[in-house]
Amino acid sequence: MAGYLLKGSGGQCDLIRKNKLFYLMVSVESPEEPAIKPVDIIGVDMGIVNIAVDSTGRYYSGDHIKDVREHYTDLRSRLQSAGTGSAKRHLKKLSGRESRFMRNTNHIISKEIVQTAKGTSSAIAMENLSGIRMRTTARKGNRYIHSSWSFHQLRSFIEYKAWEAGIPIIAVDPHNTSREC
Repeated sequence: MAGYLLKGSGGQCDLIRKNKLFYLMVSVESPEEPAIKPVDIIGVDMGIVNIAVDSTGRYYSGDHIKDVREHYTDLRSRLQSAGTGSAKRHLKKLSGRESRFMRNTNHIISKEIVQTAKGTSSAIAMENLSGIRMRTTARKGNRYIHSSWSFHQLRSFIEYKAWEAGIPIIAVDPHNTSREC
């Protein structure tokens, strides 16, 4: 079955060692779909409370993400204050788990947005939030939430999945987009 899927496509692979484990990273070139002629435009508004809201009325809530982040923040705080050997081993085991959770969540959200756009033959209009951390300030209690907001990763996932599906992406000024969505 694997030979059938890779037939006629090129790519490369790398063998990587990380933390005494070996990973085989395989990249495969796949043909892109032809660009669609968009009939409509789906606007995507990104935020912290709702990770994404599209103009079709679909909300991608951030409640579960907030709960997971609070859990890991509290756990890290307790383990770091303990300072024991077992606490340090536990911290090492936890390293990267929150970011892997966020990456998986962003993949799921981006896949749903692109599938919605593909099903309705629509282009995707997204906010250009580059430099948002420099333009805004956050209070002391909200700094971690503000600085760990992964809007750029979500946007890049949507962009590459839309490119593979042949869906055009339109960058929009973020001013008043929350009102329009």
